[in-house]
Amino acid sequence: MVKAGFYDLVANPDGGTLKQRWSITFVNMSQEKFDKVYSGVTGVIWNETLQQHFTDEREMDLLISRLLYF
Repeated sequence: MVKAGFYDLVANPDGGTLKQRWSITFVNMSQEKFDKVYSGVTGVIWNETLQQHFTDEREMDLLISRLLYF
C-alpha cells in the first residue's frame, strides 16, 4: 500500500516522519476508489515481481481473468 502511494505521513516524537499505510475496507469503498487502489497496487506488484514472468501487463490481466472465471 505504501509503495502504491496509499499512506499518510505521521510525525514521530523525534521530529521525523513515518509513512502509515491506509487501512482499507473494500465493502465500504466506492467503485472509483477501488479501481484506483487496485490499479496502484497491481502496478507495484507488476514492477517488483510479475514483469519477470510475463511479457506485458495485458498477458497478466488475461491470466487473472481466466483464474477468476474458475
